[in-house]
Amino acid sequence: MITTDTITGWLRDPDQFQGVVPQLLQKLTEDYPYFLPGHYLKHIALQQDAQHLYALLQAFPANRVVLQQLLDPVEEQLEVLMEEPVVPETDLLEALGITQQPAMVADYFSQQGIEVSSDLPEAEELAPHTEEEKSLLVVMSFEEWLSYINTKSRKEKEEEAEQKALKTMWQKQKLAAAIEEESDEIPESVFEMAVNSIARNDDWVSESMAEVYARQGKAQKAIEIYEKLSLLNPEKNTYFAAKIENLQKDLEI
Repeated sequence: MITTDTITGWLRDPDQFQGVVPQLLQKLTEDYPYFLPGHYLKHIALQQDAQHLYALLQAFPANRVVLQQLLDPVEEQLEVLMEEPVVPETDLLEALGITQQPAMVADYFSQQGIEVSSDLPEAEELAPHTEEEKSLLVVMSFEEWLSYINTKSRKEKEEEAEQKALKTMWQKQKLAAAIEEESDEIPESVFEMAVNSIARNDDWVSESMAEVYARQGKAQKAIEIYEKLSLLNPEKNTYFAAKIENLQKDLEI
């Protein structure tokens, strides 16, 4: 008699299914026609294939396509791929009409008639630097680098100062020419603006600027410039002293 435990054992271990009388399964399917596993077991018992039973039990019962493939397997016809013969590279080159050039093994210098020794020069053995020498090299390198930076910065400043001096000289000449050509007195605001545009950088002073102040009747400012020039150029003290004396006489008049 087939019990529930018996069917459960068959489903868990398909090897126990071997030797079961097919008539018992036939009666099981007749008594329980809607018991789907019973029909599976009956069909497998008729085939007497335990491995097929294991594959059948792994399938989802509702998948009728898989079930049909398990019950009535169809051998698949595998497509046989024909291996194409491998054509050697030399035959391929000949078929394409390409001639293979021999590798160039001749030495260029030999063709030119130049003899080159194949002996490599021995590497010179250099004595290892001591820690003191290494530190000295580092210090010297840093000093050289610092000197280069300072030199570059100094040159840039000199070029900038030279450009400012040229610009100031040009402005001074234009201002002096304008004063000589101008018969009327230049307004105070215009004159101060022109002079400041020349002298605002580095307190620039010159004899020409002092003369400009003197022509405008600004003797006191001209005297101040001559005094600065006298301090900057001690060798011309006598010359600037005479200029200052003449301007002081103009102030006393």
